Amino acid sequence: GFMLATRPPGKSNPFSALMSARQMIKTHLQAYRTLKDRIPDTQIGFVQFIGASQTYNPRSLLDRGIVGLTRSLFDTGLIYPVLDSTDFIGASFYTGFYLKHNLRSFKTIMRDDALSVPRKSLFFDVVKPNSPVSDTGWPIVPDFFLELLLDLQQRFDKPIIVSENGIADKDDSRRSFYILTHLAYIQEAIRQGVNIRGYIYWSSIDQWEWASGLSSKFGLVVVGQATGERQLTNSARLYGEISTKRSIDLDELAQKYLPKKQIPQVRRI
Repeated sequence: GFMLATRPPGKSNPFSALMSARQMIKTHLQAYRTLKDRIPDTQIGFVQFIGASQTYNPRSLLDRGIVGLTRSLFDTGLIYPVLDSTDFIGASFYTGFYLKHNLRSFKTIMRDDALSVPRKSLFFDVVKPNSPVSDTGWPIVPDFFLELLLDLQQRFDKPIIVSENGIADKDDSRRSFYILTHLAYIQEAIRQGVNIRGYIYWSSIDQWEWASGLSSKFGLVVVGQATGERQLTNSARLYGEISTKRSIDLDELAQKYLPKKQIPQVRRI
């Protein structure tokens, strides 16, 4: 809201963004103390939207430095001040990008409206991975998700709830792949010792999105705009089966719910 101007109040002012973040941290700390005083056993978390950037060139010290800086400032930077006043971390993840240093051109922000992320910011470029994308143009990168979960566990050693994870997909052609691969990587993260307490898909039904209104379809259930009629999707059935069985058989679920062209990508996990 104060950086990319894609959310209310629709401004692009780094100083205002810092002041807003400072106030959110202050409010969280006060609320945490108040709730713990009144309900000592209640569990209180801090939720952060995390972009999961990675280095375009892992051998480049500049690329690695840029990723480290942006992660500290925008992804995990707000968590450190509240670490002693949160019982779990809520991680909201949708997509990820590569960051590539570019010292020849300095721009504060060049935004791509289709992505709602900068194409360039300060002294680096934002590069899309070579992967399928959602209706909003966001890359589908479940491997970035696994690295994020491992990084959060190593940095903070707190329980994690995946507070948002989803894809805009109006014809439901990529959502089953998205859900299956992301849940498979959660299973792998747990195997590697990450303390994951929950997962929340965004969202159960189509609804009004902040920046795109009714055009972005995130719902497991399609909602007719004129009639309000609900229609269960293929991805909803997949999600329901995983939730009921509380386990993931990748090959079986891929054969049952995915188009044939997506199955080889799942088998590489």
